[in-house]
Amino acid sequence: MIRLLAIISILLLTITPAWADSAVPCVRMLGDFWGETPAPSDIRTLDGTAYKSPEDLARAVGDGAVIQGGNFSEWDFRKVRLTKACFVEADLKGSVWTGASAPGVGFIKSDLTEAALSSIRAPGVLFRDAVLTNTHADKADFSGGWFEGGWFDGGVDGWKLDEANLTGFTFSCGITLSDGCPLYDGDRQISARGADFTRAKLSSFHRYGLSDIELDGAVLDRTEISPGQLASMKGRKIVHPLVLTGADRTIELSVEEAQAIADDTAIAASFASGPSFDCARAASAVEKMLCLPDAPDLGQADRDMAALFARVRKVRPQAVAEQRQWIGQRDACMRGEYPSDCVRAAHRDRIGVLLGQLGEQEWLARGQGAVFIEDSLPLTDAMRASAVFARIAPVLAGASDALVYVSRAADGSYAVSGEAVGANAHTCSLGASGLRLDPLTGWYSAPIPGKRLNARVIRVHDDVVEVFESGRPSGDLPEAELDYASCGMRAAFSPLRRIDLQPADLKRYADQARLHE
Repeated sequence: MIRLLAIISILLLTITPAWADSAVPCVRMLGDFWGETPAPSDIRTLDGTAYKSPEDLARAVGDGAVIQGGNFSEWDFRKVRLTKACFVEADLKGSVWTGASAPGVGFIKSDLTEAALSSIRAPGVLFRDAVLTNTHADKADFSGGWFEGGWFDGGVDGWKLDEANLTGFTFSCGITLSDGCPLYDGDRQISARGADFTRAKLSSFHRYGLSDIELDGAVLDRTEISPGQLASMKGRKIVHPLVLTGADRTIELSVEEAQAIADDTAIAASFASGPSFDCARAASAVEKMLCLPDAPDLGQADRDMAALFARVRKVRPQAVAEQRQWIGQRDACMRGEYPSDCVRAAHRDRIGVLLGQLGEQEWLARGQGAVFIEDSLPLTDAMRASAVFARIAPVLAGASDALVYVSRAADGSYAVSGEAVGANAHTCSLGASGLRLDPLTGWYSAPIPGKRLNARVIRVHDDVVEVFESGRPSGDLPEAELDYASCGMRAAFSPLRRIDLQPADLKRYADQARLHE
């Protein structure tokens, strides 16, 4: 629980605005997003419904004011200067700001749909829960600005930022319904061709890979990005250093390092995918299902199963006959009501049986520990063995929304501790000890007192750990009877990959696991 609170605290710190940041005046004037730093008492608030022209409004705003409400739809602000004008719950649809001077302007819960902000001079701008659907802001100066919130009430579809000045701009996106940033509602992407993102912070805009934003010709110079965003840069030419960040860890990558990682993700993506056989020769209905592009997990499960079977048949003479029998049972799934679910379960169970037949593989030495994280930056084994990877490994661990630490005791048993953060900050917490490999299921399990059943907790193969059968305790499975995990409605553990860390970092997670006990 202590590490779980630490994770959430770090996540909040990474997305909470810098309240005293003088570069974003409307943050000071209105208070921070969370209300922890309230608005100063001497800030003037104007009734937006009382003004009939841009000139009247500009005179009233003076050197800064909050404008509450008002219908400014299609107003022309080009000939006025609005300094530190913080529009709150205002209708600005179709308004015209082309070339206008509006330093420190803010749009809070305001609608800028179809507004024209091309070439606006608005350094220190604040967009909070704003609707920016089809808003044209090409060549705008938004340097030092801030974007936050809007998961439900905001919108960014078709937001045009081509050649905009976004130096030092921060996208501050949280993980809850309250502070999350908008998702695309259609197929119109944000366009930022030729925009300058020098020292901008994009990392918390994590629901968007950089491939989800049109960035042709954009400048990414020491721009702060997440591991997943770096993965989405495969195929791009990197010409400036980048800053890779994850929670409390940050590292600057040289052009050569960043390019090598991005290129390697492309190589990793080109490796074999799909099932263990040639889909051009798929004959049975099940084989054709395993080749479907919209069910990649089935192909992956078949490939994993086939690799394990190849190992088992070398040490178990009857394995071939058992495999034929299993294939017949699996193929019978096509006669059921939910064939894909049946095939998925058949592969999952078969993998467990094969792991059990292989027995304890001594993948973790006694007295040692291992960390498993989300594989948000898929890389080849060669890259994972490089000095560059050793540098970024702590950042990858810090950026992961799920982490599991497994240790092995002197008696050969295993202990596991971990947390996962899901949608809307729902969490899973995991803790168990005394686990041993169950040869019947292939899961590291613990006996259920008073019953001839084992609770299946983790399964490990090929440096991947699975937690429970569905990533969380299931009420119809034995592990639900033991207090090994607690999960919120929207949280679960996905399969996690082992990551090699330096001894100091590994000790850090070991210490956190001990606190969790």
